[in-house]
This record gives sequence, C-alpha cells and structure tokens, in this order.
Amino acid sequence: MVSRSIRLRGDWTQIKFAAEAGAYAVSGVDARRHLKRTAAVGALSLTGSAVTLSKTTAGGNWWGDDGSANAPTGISPTGLGIPFPNLLSGYVIRAPWKVVGVDYRAGIQGGVVLKDPATLPTSGSPRRSGNSIILDADNSVLDGYDCSQPWSVSIQGSARNCVVRNCKFYLTSSNASNMVMVSTTGTGSVVEYCEFYGNYFYTVESGFIGFDGPAAGIGGGTVRYCYMERSGSDFIDTFRFNTAPYVIKYNVIHNSSRGGGVHGDWLQSMGGGVGATYLDFIIDFNLCFNIASMSDIAGPWGAANTQPAGGTRGILPAGESGYNATMNGAISVSKNTFIAYGPTGTVQQFVSGCNSAYVGIGPNYSQTVNYNYCDPSGISSWLEQATVPGMQPPVGNRNMLTGAPMSGST
Repeated sequence: MVSRSIRLRGDWTQIKFAAEAGAYAVSGVDARRHLKRTAAVGALSLTGSAVTLSKTTAGGNWWGDDGSANAPTGISPTGLGIPFPNLLSGYVIRAPWKVVGVDYRAGIQGGVVLKDPATLPTSGSPRRSGNSIILDADNSVLDGYDCSQPWSVSIQGSARNCVVRNCKFYLTSSNASNMVMVSTTGTGSVVEYCEFYGNYFYTVESGFIGFDGPAAGIGGGTVRYCYMERSGSDFIDTFRFNTAPYVIKYNVIHNSSRGGGVHGDWLQSMGGGVGATYLDFIIDFNLCFNIASMSDIAGPWGAANTQPAGGTRGILPAGESGYNATMNGAISVSKNTFIAYGPTGTVQQFVSGCNSAYVGIGPNYSQTVNYNYCDPSGISSWLEQATVPGMQPPVGNRNMLTGAPMSGST
C-alpha cells in the first residue's frame, strides 16, 4: 500500500537521498525515465505508479558510506581514542549509522610516531621556511609531524594532489596565522587524520583550516577524519571560491568561539569578492557540537562560555553579508549529528542556508539539508535559509530529544 508521495523535480538522487524508507506514489514530468536510472544503485524498485525506497543500497544500507570502514584504528600518539562513546546515550533517537567520535574515532592513526618539523629540508616540497611548512609541488605529502605552535602549514602555487596527514596542531598562545592554509589553484588538496587543539586561543577569523588565495580561485579540497576542539574563532573557512568541490566529511568539531571579538563557526564560506562563483560543498557525516558544561572554565579571553559577536553560527556554506559571491553549485549538509547543549545561543544556527540578500544565486545552485540528527537545547534556530531557486525543503532531520522532525522538516 502506498502511504506517502513524492514529486520529482530533477533526477533520481532527489528520492535516493531525500526520502525515508517506505512506499511512495510518484508524480512529476517523465518520472518513469528518472526512476529507471536507479537500477544500478539498487535503492529503488518501480511497480506501476509507485516507487519503494528500501533500506538497502549497493553499499549495504540506505545512507551510504558513514566513514567507519576507513577510520583510524588503535590509539593516537596524543592518547586520543574514541572521545565521546556515551555522547548519544539517553536520547530518544540517534542516527542509525556509525557516528564519528561516538562509534569510531577521527584523528591521527594508531602507531604513528610524530616527527619534529625542524628535521624537514629547506628545499623541495614539503620544506620548512622559518616556522612555515610549505607544499608547492604536485603530489607532496606531509605525514606524521607535530606541527604545534609555532609551526603552520601552507599548500601553495598550483600544486595538485597535496596531502597533510597524521599531523598534530596545538596552540599555546594567540596566533596571527592559520594552522593550515590551502591557497593552491590546483585540485586534490587533502587534510586527513589530523588533530587540532586550539585551547580557545584566537588564530585569525579563519581559525584552524583556511582556503584562501589567488583571484583565480581555489582548486577545492577535502577535510576528513580530523579531530578539532576548542577554537577561539572558526574551525574551517573558505575565503575564496572553488573550482572543484569542497568536501568536509567524518570530522569531529566541538566547542568554539571564546573571544577575540569574533563568532566561531564550524564551517563558513566568506565570499571571494564580487563576481566570485562558488561551486559544490559536501558537508556530510560530521559530529559538530558546543556543550556549555564542557567549556565552563576561565579561558584566555576571560569569563567562561562567552559567545561574542553572535555566538557560534554552525555550518554556513553560503556566505554572509558583505561578501557578494554567487552560489552556483550543489550544497549538501546531510547526515550530520549536531548538538547545542546549554543556554539558548550556545549555537545560533546549526545550518545557515543560502540567503539571496547575502549572495547571488546561479542557475545551477541547489541545497539539501537532510537527515541530520540534532539536540537543539541551546539553539536559537536550527536552520536559517531563504526561499530561493534551488533550495530544497529539508527532509528527515530529527530532534534527538523527542524523535520528532525538526521545525520545517518532513
């Protein structure tokens, strides 16, 4: 028996990723042709005018790769294991997939012995120059270094396929530079299996990882399996538009914004200037939270749990006022676990969607905010988004406290 319905607006992915398991009546232009394209995926079956979305796909489940298969094993050289195994205990519901930081860990792989960057050469790539570690040749890899302050890492020029892996970044005082800056026009930059400890010290508004550089744009980049805690400002910022996707997956990001006159964001795009055009963002399967009781200590900026300049703003993939860029790609903020536990304003929004008052809207723009599991105890509003072309209604987002859909989500 068909119990629900869905209307196709585009291709088969709308159903594959935007609908819960169950039976659906199908309407929309040329629906049968769209659905036939799913045969190789194995997520759908078509009988007459009905479609059934099963709980199994080619990957063995309906949600896809939750990241657990390639997670680091053992104990990190910093002593990090699975940091929050009981974090989701006691909720009415939680995500059915394995959640990073709860069911498996992020961070440096077990068995790695961290090296001193002072042992790096002063020529070639990677190399050291002052307190900077520079990667500016194709396929450069920095693997297994303790890059604690005063060290920082820069991927530069037009270098492609550069990797920063198994590195530790630790602040002991405020710093005027990013821990990792990706400014290459080349594609394929990856920051993976790293650990970032900010101790609430301010770094510059772009915080731990920044993507910024030439007017020609950044060749995108991937941040995965990283553990990040206690940023004094933002965790990840994209200051420059991308010519290839930004992919942020399987990361633990927690407790931000303690001072310096800035608000801390988990991820924020910050324009790139008039005429700049952003392409795809994929922000999936992350654990992001601010919990007031975990930061109720006096920090470098004075009073505990201070949220200056508007507080933590969560995920902002579509820019903010004054940056005047155009969004013209597909944005996915899906299958994340978001927690704001504390007084209202501990986090302002979990997700701030595209706002036409802030940025331009291109013809290829789309945004989906689906299947996120949330504790909104200390949230001002979980989702802020304008009604603009390409904005898809949120689907499957659940309140972990009650099991009910989040406000505005089906």
